[in-house]
Amino acid sequence: MKKLITLVIAIVALSFFTVNAQKVKVVSGNFAALKGQSNISIRFTYDNLKVGKMDENAYLEKKKNQYNEKEPGKGDLFIEAWKNDRATRYEPKFLELINKYLSKKGVNVDRDIADCEYEFILNTYFIEPGWNIGISRSNAFISTTLQLVNKQTGEKLGELNLIKAPGGQFGGYDFDSGVRVSEAYAKTGKTVAGFIFKKKWL
Repeated sequence: MKKLITLVIAIVALSFFTVNAQKVKVVSGNFAALKGQSNISIRFTYDNLKVGKMDENAYLEKKKNQYNEKEPGKGDLFIEAWKNDRATRYEPKFLELINKYLSKKGVNVDRDIADCEYEFILNTYFIEPGWNIGISRSNAFISTTLQLVNKQTGEKLGELNLIKAPGGQFGGYDFDSGVRVSEAYAKTGKTVAGFIFKKKWL
């Protein structure tokens, strides 16, 4: 019986980590210019963002109307939370994880660093918020591009496409879509750092 329970736990854990796979593609160039750098500024953008199969604006209008029909004002609060989550939840999670690993090489990534040569631009172009209704759940997913740019000249030195980073909490306590999406940003930060190490760009 103990062996059976152990096997079931192992299968569940393997399934969880398999789902957590994220694809990384080099679109152009490389990030070799990072060698010798200690500070890298970053900008977060959300250009041409799609949420599921819809443009972001259409998605937000649909959700606002749905929530307001059930409870007046709830849809407006949803829109406000959706926008605020970027600066207060998603971006800090990405920074927390990328710095957790890049700091081992003496590198710090943060918003609005003036005295540095290079800048990351992380653009989110896809979000799937997922769901958790107790009896069933689905991870969130995000897809982003990361560019390395010379701050002085604007020259793009390299670009990565980070496809379908999953976000969710093991154990299923991620009923808030903001929690699931923020975990996808954490996953992306970890993936970026790992890919930089793999390519020996630091």
